[in-house]
Amino acid sequence: MYWSPQANAKQAEEDITSVVNKQQTKSPDSVVLITGDFNQCTLSSSLPTFHQYITCPTRNNKTIKLCYGNIEEGYKSTALPPLGISDHCMVQLTPKYRPILKTNKPRKFKVTTKTVENIEALRGCFACTEWTVFQEACENLAELNDIITSYIKFCEGAASSYSQHNKFEISGGSAALFHLGTFNRGQLHVIPTVFKHLGIVRPTTNTHPIFIGPTLINGNSDRKTYSTFFNFIKQELEDAPKDPVIGSDEEMAICIAAKSVFPTGSLISCSRHLKSNMILYLRDKVGLATRTRNNIVSAVFGPGGLTSSPTKAIFEERLTNIKTTINDQAPAYLQHFTSRVLPILQQNLDTMLTWTEASHDWTNNNCESMNHILKMKIDWRPQAIPQLIESTHEIVKGHYTDVERAIMGRGEYRLHEDFKEYFVQPGYGAPRLMNNDVATWRNLKGH
Repeated sequence: MYWSPQANAKQAEEDITSVVNKQQTKSPDSVVLITGDFNQCTLSSSLPTFHQYITCPTRNNKTIKLCYGNIEEGYKSTALPPLGISDHCMVQLTPKYRPILKTNKPRKFKVTTKTVENIEALRGCFACTEWTVFQEACENLAELNDIITSYIKFCEGAASSYSQHNKFEISGGSAALFHLGTFNRGQLHVIPTVFKHLGIVRPTTNTHPIFIGPTLINGNSDRKTYSTFFNFIKQELEDAPKDPVIGSDEEMAICIAAKSVFPTGSLISCSRHLKSNMILYLRDKVGLATRTRNNIVSAVFGPGGLTSSPTKAIFEERLTNIKTTINDQAPAYLQHFTSRVLPILQQNLDTMLTWTEASHDWTNNNCESMNHILKMKIDWRPQAIPQLIESTHEIVKGHYTDVERAIMGRGEYRLHEDFKEYFVQPGYGAPRLMNNDVATWRNLKGH
């Protein structure tokens, strides 16, 4: 902006003020600096929040070159020799303030990327999810939409950046228990279990619904604590014909405790977690290129891979080929594969050959689904222990209300063929269940 020395100083002041106000309205947090040869003009009254930084003479012992800014004590002025034959000296302004970059703490942003492995893991997660679990837990379409949307976002996060959680699954001759992922409540860990109720089925799919079982709230998550919890479960399964099959995602404390309590039981590990862990190890620890990494992962978990071997003989033949491939393409990974991964894969094969319900791509997605419902129930926020127990109990009561309806031929479930003897004619079912045949009710609930 330019005004001649003979111009109206007041008008010049108003024009400058108008321009500055527009700039501050547009960008209220920006730094504004006004500098020039002001002569008779001053901005101290029209812009009271601005500060004038030049205190040294700029021409003949007078300070007519000024610099205004909206940073208090922003600069220190120092007079320098004039440039050429100019009658004005130069002025150096040295910052006195600390930049925002230094005064504010840095903000960290987490950026996630979707690789081919991430997309395949997400597809596998959705393919193994038992979506009916969400339908059973919701009372209306809006609630169902919220839960499924939240679950999809949860799966996206899990597929993008996987971190281990404590999860396991147990199944026996007359019951199937599944361990849910641990979630924290302050310094405590909440470890619920779920099971498929074998006494009732969905008429449309002839599958058993998932119920919440015993729940452990603890602050240790060590082998001794898990052993105590497993011993309680063992007492509840004392009528089972054999020890259960125990599935996990490689949580060492859980596996050791389960094996000590159920010495004749079998172990199986979630294929999705095993595959994810292998991908991360090959990428982050070994540093393999994507193409080489995919070749090794596909040889182990892909169609016709090691984990899909139907017999021990075929497993051994494929294992020989895989070891050769790893030795040629990723020799640094061979020792980890042989000592850490291979024993788990052999353990899975032994379990699948003796437990017909298991498949080579077994996952604990049922556990993840129910775990998500529990977190939705508490709105993903820490709760006081009594409120947390009550929230879980409400879900359990809802489950057994469904069982009671099935006994009387109502609701969305029906009694399984093996439990038709528990059917009660409508009309006198409730009095019989509540007063005359409590033993029958408890017996069915035990399945």
